[in-house]
Amino acid sequence: MLDTLRKNSRSVIIYVIFGILIAVFVINFGPQAGSGRGGCESETTHAAKVGRREISEASWRYALLASNRGSATGARARQMRVREQVMDHLIERELLAQAAEAAGFRVSEAEVEEKIAKLYFRESGLDYEQLEANVKALGLPSINTFVEEQRREMLAEKMRDSVRASLRLSPEEVLNRYRQQHTTASIAYAKFDARKIAL
Repeated sequence: MLDTLRKNSRSVIIYVIFGILIAVFVINFGPQAGSGRGGCESETTHAAKVGRREISEASWRYALLASNRGSATGARARQMRVREQVMDHLIERELLAQAAEAAGFRVSEAEVEEKIAKLYFRESGLDYEQLEANVKALGLPSINTFVEEQRREMLAEKMRDSVRASLRLSPEEVLNRYRQQHTTASIAYAKFDARKIAL
């Protein structure tokens, strides 16, 4: 009888220990724990990080929706690798923008405003309501975020222009390259021993 009591008390202790562990796990890692407090949810609020600068999820959604490929869904989008292409563009843009900043390029408020005004300026003035509606439709939280997106794109474009300007090709180099690519011939031949087929 004493052995039976010992076995039962051990199993009760084990059940209590497991119950405490389960309760601690549920309290710390359950859905009520909230993000950023050791729960199972990720604390990441950015889509990518390039150098020390983060590409926000809002930028990612904006780039996806602003591209014409953003309407592709499901298997077609996977086949076209839409998400990968948009992310590649964002990373390339950020690398170019950072290189532009390092090279001393700057984009002033006036330049950004001029670009936005070209898109949303009507005879009656700036169509602020249309601008705000488009910004929301493209997944951005505010017009200031949209302005920052335009600034990064303009910085990247300045660096692209700088790289293009530094590449100088002479007409002879262009002609030689064209000839190499467009004046080729394909030849097929068969090798045989004439002595073996001699009569």
